Amino acid sequence: MENTIKENILTLKDVCISYTPGQNAVNMVTADIQKGLITSIMGPSGCGKSTLLRAINRMHELYPGITITGDIKLNNKDILKMNAIEVRRMAGMVFQRPNPFPTLSIYDNVIAGYTLNGIKKTKDEKDEIVENSLKNVALWDEVKDVLQKKGTFLSGGQQQRLCIARALALKPDILLMDEPTSALDPIATNRIEELLVELKKEVTIVIVTHNMSQAARIVDIQNNLENNLDIVGNKSLIFAIFRNLLENAINYAGEEITIGIKCYNEDADYYYFLFYDTGCGVKPEYLEKIFDRFVRIDQGRSRRNGGTGLGLSIVKHAVMFHNGAIEARNRKTGGLEFYFTLKKRK
Repeated sequence: MENTIKENILTLKDVCISYTPGQNAVNMVTADIQKGLITSIMGPSGCGKSTLLRAINRMHELYPGITITGDIKLNNKDILKMNAIEVRRMAGMVFQRPNPFPTLSIYDNVIAGYTLNGIKKTKDEKDEIVENSLKNVALWDEVKDVLQKKGTFLSGGQQQRLCIARALALKPDILLMDEPTSALDPIATNRIEELLVELKKEVTIVIVTHNMSQAARIVDIQNNLENNLDIVGNKSLIFAIFRNLLENAINYAGEEITIGIKCYNEDADYYYFLFYDTGCGVKPEYLEKIFDRFVRIDQGRSRRNGGTGLGLSIVKHAVMFHNGAIEARNRKTGGLEFYFTLKKRK
């Protein structure tokens, strides 16, 4: 997790998308996407995830009869009022299945965005774009000697990295990815996931996925901690506090959740922290038992993974070891929140 508060790069407000009059495929979506992070859009099949992603890229206009209302702003620009070609340059798109242009070479696939949009570049400029784009997706060393072969010559995982390189070649502000690993084998999937974690240093990523484990591996947490917090104590135990709270939220809070952490106050002796999720919470009668050893509150939380039942007990004892205090509450707006204190270094 990075300890800086990010600015919003993409803002959606009351977005509705319909294929037929009076029936919304996407209904009243409002969200802020922070710059420099990986954000996941999750939900069951048919709930409109891919439709929303295509609307951000203005691809919905390629289908007749689709209407969209609400506001979508990318870098404070209203994309619904912009030229669609400019929007697609700003918002790169990678699809579920690798889709290199079958008649084009690897080289021409990378620069296809320039060619199709009539953007002229010298041969040297094209060469540089191709090399840098392929290096960005760790593909250059694998294909530099076969650049004139068709893109379909590559393996499935290589083809998907080629498609990512094609999207990155136009230097987009945001990269939209619609289940980019669902058609790949586990090894290729792992390679793409590692790539995305590296790419977020250069471009904001929004990814649609059904895979909760994948989301947990690659997406970022809303972390509003300042850089200058100076906590005194055992490094491993302090790390265990935050790690176990995070794992508890991922494993038990349910799907389509937001996880956040912030230091909301401090005094001469302590920092005051809030860790929360927007999941299903727990029944009130179980709150007092939530820190007990070997207790899993499955009745209120949607349990997905196995565990020992020790995670939150470890959190409590680690906080108490540092002369702090912790309590759990159900959030008024849904979900679970933990308030705890850790001692400041003087």
